[in-house]
Amino acid sequence: MTDKMERRSFALELRQDDPESRVIEGTAVSYSDEANIAGEFLERFEPGALTPDETTMNVQHDRSQLICRLGSGMTLTDSPQELRVRADLPVTRIATDCLEMVRAGLLRGLSIEFRVIEESWNEAGK
Repeated sequence: MTDKMERRSFALELRQDDPESRVIEGTAVSYSDEANIAGEFLERFEPGALTPDETTMNVQHDRSQLICRLGSGMTLTDSPQELRVRADLPVTRIATDCLEMVRAGLLRGLSIEFRVIEESWNEAGK
């Protein structure tokens, strides 16, 4: 296991069935997708490559803007296709501001941080 924390942004889905809901959901990691990192590396996550300990959600990778963490409002669902995140946002200034920006269509994603179990890198285009 590596000691490296990974940061990812993910697209949000707001629960539409209850206008008072503070629940947001989205796919944190799609295991079938490859990402080109700065034209230097291709990145793809494999099922089982992530460990949920210490997983947090924040605003734009800013750890001082913590929204929630695993076991405290956040749950993760891992499948062979993806890692999904569901958060029941607490009534805090940061979480409420984020929720209102999501409802207004101003904010379409949040950041999630998690620990990687194992990683390997390949040069892009190789």
